[in-house]
This record gives sequence, C-alpha cells and structure tokens, in this order.
Amino acid sequence: MTLLLLVMLLNQTITADDKADQLSEMVGKNFLDQVANKDWKRAAKLCAPTMNFDGEVITGEEKITERLKKMVKDHSARITFNQFYFFSGSEALLKFGPLPNRLNPLDLKKSSVLLGRRRKAGVAVILQQITDATGKWPRVVAITD
Repeated sequence: MTLLLLVMLLNQTITADDKADQLSEMVGKNFLDQVANKDWKRAAKLCAPTMNFDGEVITGEEKITERLKKMVKDHSARITFNQFYFFSGSEALLKFGPLPNRLNPLDLKKSSVLLGRRRKAGVAVILQQITDATGKWPRVVAITD
C-alpha cells in the first residue's frame, strides 16, 4: 500500500492551477525585487492597468510608475526582504480574515497573496489573473502594508 501511494505521488501531474500559482508567486517576487531595486518602469509592467496602492486607486502605466517612485522615495535605507510567504486568496482569507475596506472591491477568492517580510515590517502584494491581447497573466492589482 505504501509503495502504491509513493508511486502515485511521484507520478502526480502539475495542474493548470498549480502552474498559475507558481507563475503568480514568481511575478509577485519579481515585482518586489524591481521595487526594492528602484526599477519602477519594470515593476509597473507587472501591474494590472488599474492598481490599488493601499486604498489609492491609480490607472495607467505612467501614473503607476510615478506612484511606485513616490512610495519608495521616502525609504532612505536599502529595501530588502528576508522571507516570502505565498498564499492562494482562499488560504489568505482563512489565515488573516477579510481584506481591509480600503482594498475593496478586490475579490480575495480570485486572487493570490504574496507577503514580503522585512526585518520589522512587511508588505502584501495581491495578484489576479488579467486577460490582455497576449493572453491571461498574473498581475499585481494591489499593494498594502
């Protein structure tokens, strides 16, 4: 019985949802890396056309780029993340409860959440699958602390 279970686990295939989650996690980490390195234009390319900055909704890549600059400008020290935690929206909902009102009307059940942990603080990046001319891709739709 144990051997059969082991063979089943080894032969298990990755589903489309698993691939989407892996890609969402990669996009979220890349976004935080670009922000930490002050590469706002590349970070903005990983965002949805409309983005929620802790309750402030911004539309358009240029405006998002400017908002990212403003967000990081006040940090004199280098931004580094010690750990990352990735959750499906449903897992995040169970673990942390509903989103704050300032992030509404985001549907957490259709989202993924990446938490970037710093020494004393952290940031939450919320991603959703966005369809554009090239297909359906995970994009950052909100960022909050």
